[in-house]
Order: sequence, then structure tokens, then C-alpha cells
Amino acid sequence: DVLSGNLLMIYGLASIFAGIAIPLTTVLQALSLEKQVLKHIIFGVVLKLIFNVLLLEIKNVNIYATAIATLICYLYITAQFFAILMSKTIKIDFFKSIFKPLISAVGCALSAYFISRIDNGTIITSLSIIIAMVVYALFIYIFKTFSKDEISALFSVKSNKVN
Repeated sequence: DVLSGNLLMIYGLASIFAGIAIPLTTVLQALSLEKQVLKHIIFGVVLKLIFNVLLLEIKNVNIYATAIATLICYLYITAQFFAILMSKTIKIDFFKSIFKPLISAVGCALSAYFISRIDNGTIITSLSIIIAMVVYALFIYIFKTFSKDEISALFSVKSNKVN
């Protein structure tokens, strides 16, 4: 179905910006900038609502309005978060922090896209999702996006018991 494919394509692009914005939210909060984070997230949501209302009125846009508004929301939030980080002159390893995960996400998306082109049934859709996950994990591994210490810290369980 062309409609659902186009909607997923727009939402897929929005998810890339969401995937960048979410970790940036954590970084900015760790820098005690939670008020700025909250301000920009609220403004992004307001932008989404405004664009939903405005775009739903255009007959040619119609159902795409929600996807476009979501994309605009996350694009705004991501751009603002980067602007805040750059204004704080924080050194960011662009290649490790942005490029490697972005290439991994593109590989994931392309694999899902090409597998889903085989057929649009439930089994192929499920298969394309599983293959996309594997491709993403492979890219993350090949690029050594995470160090062994970061991976072990992710799976370690810390006990914060108070005696």
C-alpha cells in the first residue's frame, strides 16, 4: 500500500531525529540544562500541534499531516539541542557520536526497505524487522560504536542497597 509506505518513510525520517534527540536530552540534563531541554521539548510539541492543525486543512496533505508534523517537531528539538551543545563549546566526537549510529540506522532502514519490497505480507514484514535489527547490530559491532566497557556496563546490575 503506497499510503502506508509513504507514511512510514516520513515517520522513519522523524525517528532518526528522535533517535538523536533522545540521547542529547540525557547529555543536556547531565549538564544541568534540564530547563532548556524542557522548554524546547514543549515548544516542539506546540509546533507539532500547530502543524497538525494547519496541514490537516490542506486536502493534498491530509493524513500525511501527522507524520510531517512529527518530523518538524523532532527536527526542531534536535537542531535546538545541537545548538545548545555547540554554545557550551563541548567537544563532541562527530564521527563516533553521530556518523557511526547514522550509518547504522541507514543500513537498518535500507535492509528493512529492500526485504519489505519482496511482498507486503505479515511474514515478510516480520522478517524485514528482524533482519533490520540484525543489520543495525552488525553495523554497531563493525564500527565498534561502543567499547567493551560500555557494553559490559549496559548489562551489569548494580545494587544500591542501603543497610
